[in-house]
Amino acid sequence: MYDGDLDIKNYENNHAAALAYFKENGLKPTPDALAQLEDVFLPCLTIMTERGYDPNGLTWKAEGWRGMIWKIRDKSDRLWFHGWKKGKFVPDHALDLINYAGYYFRLAHKGDPWGTRGEPGPVIDDSPPEAAGHRIVISRSGDWDME
Repeated sequence: MYDGDLDIKNYENNHAAALAYFKENGLKPTPDALAQLEDVFLPCLTIMTERGYDPNGLTWKAEGWRGMIWKIRDKSDRLWFHGWKKGKFVPDHALDLINYAGYYFRLAHKGDPWGTRGEPGPVIDDSPPEAAGHRIVISRSGDWDME
């Protein structure tokens, strides 16, 4: 069962509802599939309904499907950094990644790739002339210092 900071109540009622959901959709409710619905997707949906996002999805739609790819990459990097490099389980990284993947799936490359925010501008090298010959590289590797 999810052991994060989301307040998910009524485990028995949730389990019964999960069983009913599977049966209503003609699916065989295996223990693993039930655990995925109850322990992963229910917390994901709780985040969507309790964190104050626009109820019609305008918050994530504003970033377009390319924006969702960026968010997925960001959450994946955070998951890798904390889980792999630091050995720390941070539930929000995984849950947010799943939600962003769901938004991306729902957009299905339809509409403006950059949403209502528009395409990002170009990166401009405005380094001083004395830096000529020295290449300045800006990157986000997996070893960034993030806490």
